[in-house]
Amino acid sequence: MSTTALSTAESLFEDALDWLRAYYGRYRFFAERDIVWTLQLRLLEMVAERQLDLTVWNDYPMPERTRADLALLSSTDAVEVAAEFKYEPSHRRTDIRRTKLPVAFWDKDGVGKDVQRVGMFVAAGKARTAYAIFIDEGGAFRDRPPHTGSTWVDWVTEGPSWLNPSVLWTRVSVENNKFRPQRRMGRALGRILIGLAAWRKSTGLTQIQAAERLGVCIPAYIAWEQGKRCGLTEADLLKRISRVNGLELGLELRLELRDLAGFLAVLEASDRKASERTTAAQHPPEPLP
Repeated sequence: MSTTALSTAESLFEDALDWLRAYYGRYRFFAERDIVWTLQLRLLEMVAERQLDLTVWNDYPMPERTRADLALLSSTDAVEVAAEFKYEPSHRRTDIRRTKLPVAFWDKDGVGKDVQRVGMFVAAGKARTAYAIFIDEGGAFRDRPPHTGSTWVDWVTEGPSWLNPSVLWTRVSVENNKFRPQRRMGRALGRILIGLAAWRKSTGLTQIQAAERLGVCIPAYIAWEQGKRCGLTEADLLKRISRVNGLELGLELRLELRDLAGFLAVLEASDRKASERTTAAQHPPEPLP
């Protein structure tokens, strides 16, 4: 499906999807896991046939406490391909109760989340290429505009009349991923942690107040000022320290926080908003005469 030069693992994965398209009408799926299982078996067969030094895993651990539905690993255990799947059965089927439909969610809680997640896999350096595949078996979502970076592809297959699959296809690689931090997150996090003391002093907060504001225990905050992680992963740390005055930083912004200056700028902006809200509450406008 892709027009760019593909790696061995990418070619294998896309060949497996082409196989699924060609033989889709011979199968009857009921859940997302049925598709993942079918593709995993096919990938294992193709790896053996082509004698490739790749392994195929399902439910593979990825960053931010997520898991990829399928992953292809190299001989060095590097994730060459990670894939997320969503599936919506045809609404014309008589073997699935109407009360079960729709199965998939379109926006941030479903298909849209998968699209963002595969971008994060590549941005975090945890996968060379990642795919988000949404198989809309009966075209229930086909009229919706594709998510950013995604494309609708209509599959022509043999099968019953209710079978009219459309696939929302998303491929993210190192070359085309819009989330591109210029440095590894670990180095930036070290500077951010050490810089917390400067931020705290500039705002006149005590360590106790700063810990409460960031939602962590006092010993953890003190350790952070010393540049220690306290056993937490980079993702967990960044998620926690990004919560300021109820402000939750999105993935794209967190990936753009490459240095302490960026982090402090966010904190200062949040401080100004909080101060403005407090001032407005203390000095309401005078009533008109």
